[in-house]
Amino acid sequence: MFNLIRAEWKKLLGNRLLASFTVWLYPTGLFAFILVMAIIHLLGGATDQELGGNWHAPMLSTLELVTRFPNSSFSRLPLLAFMAVMCAGEYEWGTWKNIVPRNRRHKIILAKIITLALVLVVAIGLTSIISGPVRYGVAQLLGFEAAPTLLPHEIGAFFGEYALEVSIAFLQSLFLACFALFAALITRTIVGSLLLSFGLSLLEMLSMFILVIFGRFVGMPGLVNGYAFFPSYLFDNLRAWILTGTYMNTGITAFTSNLALPTTILRLVIALGLTIGLCTAIFQRQDITS
Repeated sequence: MFNLIRAEWKKLLGNRLLASFTVWLYPTGLFAFILVMAIIHLLGGATDQELGGNWHAPMLSTLELVTRFPNSSFSRLPLLAFMAVMCAGEYEWGTWKNIVPRNRRHKIILAKIITLALVLVVAIGLTSIISGPVRYGVAQLLGFEAAPTLLPHEIGAFFGEYALEVSIAFLQSLFLACFALFAALITRTIVGSLLLSFGLSLLEMLSMFILVIFGRFVGMPGLVNGYAFFPSYLFDNLRAWILTGTYMNTGITAFTSNLALPTTILRLVIALGLTIGLCTAIFQRQDITS
């Protein structure tokens, strides 16, 4: 299994042009932006808004590129594009024929999902570091006034919250990888995989609003309780329980499925297992080698 993951990692990052304009777009783009702002400052320009501030808040907010609606609505698209192309490309490039005969299919699927998620988390993690300590360090070198930072007793709590957000980002990336892989398995084309994976991601994020509108249309407002089965709610509820000790308030009167922490974790495990299982079942039945 480790060899499959390592091979997938090399293959995913081996497509340098695609990776540069998708998963590496955020860390490299942000780093370039900081350098440009630094040059503008040295030339006498005002860049306090771009380079000022503390280091810890941007680190957390950057992870929202994957984890939180509405910040992740469009920021996911380059990441999904990378995953969709690398999944559907297996069909168009004919690489499945070389991999499948020598390995069990469920291991191939699992390795691809895990590796795709790891690539996304590494890219977003690098972006968060650049947006926080790197940007803050550049600001201090340029003589910016030190922004209020964390007190010594607050640092532990911050890194605990940061670890939680990274974990949620990884789990969310697993679902995104499943969306891209499912789209590729169904369409077997890069264009079809791109469109379908984008659609699945948007539907999942907008599921609460869709259920509210549809429930009102058919006169069944309780349909919104179905939102409690979607990853978006489960991740937000998990975060709320860990950080505040209580369930997330959706703000919707008709929503009454306020889940406890153990139920939230159980549903997340089941949802991820079913999603991976569906992709595996489809792949098992496909004729790849002919």
